[in-house]
Amino acid sequence: MGLAANCLDYYFNSLGMKRIVTLISPLVFVILFLPSCKESSFVTTRGNQFYVHEEPYIFMGTNYWYGGYLWQDSLNNGRERLQKELDFLVSKGITNLRVMIAGEGDGSYPFRIHPAVQENPGIFDESILKSFDFFVAEAGKRNLRLIMVLNNNWEWSGGFGKYLEWAAKGTAPWSKTESWDWDAYRTYISQFYSCKQIGRA
Repeated sequence: MGLAANCLDYYFNSLGMKRIVTLISPLVFVILFLPSCKESSFVTTRGNQFYVHEEPYIFMGTNYWYGGYLWQDSLNNGRERLQKELDFLVSKGITNLRVMIAGEGDGSYPFRIHPAVQENPGIFDESILKSFDFFVAEAGKRNLRLIMVLNNNWEWSGGFGKYLEWAAKGTAPWSKTESWDWDAYRTYISQFYSCKQIGRA
C-alpha cells in the first residue's frame, strides 16, 4: 500500500471495514427497531442516562460475545443452542446483550475465534455474516437489544493486533506463545492509534 495517513485509514479503507460497516448497518437497524416494532427506537443518552422514546432506559445485560457465531456451527446444533440460550437469558430477566460482531485472522493461532468474519484483509466469510443475520432476528423476536463490538485490543478476536500485522507492523507477541510479554503486547497494540507508515500485508 505504501504510505498512508495512519492506521485508522488503513483499518477503515484498505482492510474493508467500510464494507463490514455497510453490511452491519442493516443489522444495526434491525437491532434497534425490530424489538416491539411499534415502540422501538434508538437508545439515546442525556447526561448519564439512557433513553428510549423519551423514557429512561434501564436494563439488565450480560456478555454474550459468541452469539452471532452459533448459527453456522451446524455440527453442534448451533441454531437450537442459540434459541435455547436466548430463551434462558430472557427467562432470567436479561434485556441487553453485548456481542462480538467481528473477528480477524486465520486458524494459525489456536486461541483465536475461528472461523473468523475476516480471515484475510477485505475477505469476509459470508456464512458468518448469515449467522449474524439469524442471531439478530432471534434476538429481535425476544425484544433483546444488542451492543455490537466491532473490534478490541485482545488476541482472542484478532483485533487491533491482527490489523497491525496486516499493516506490516511486525508480528504481534500473542499470548500463550513463547514470545508473549504483557508490556511488549501493550506497546505493540498502542501503534494502532498513531502509526504513520503502513504497508499491505
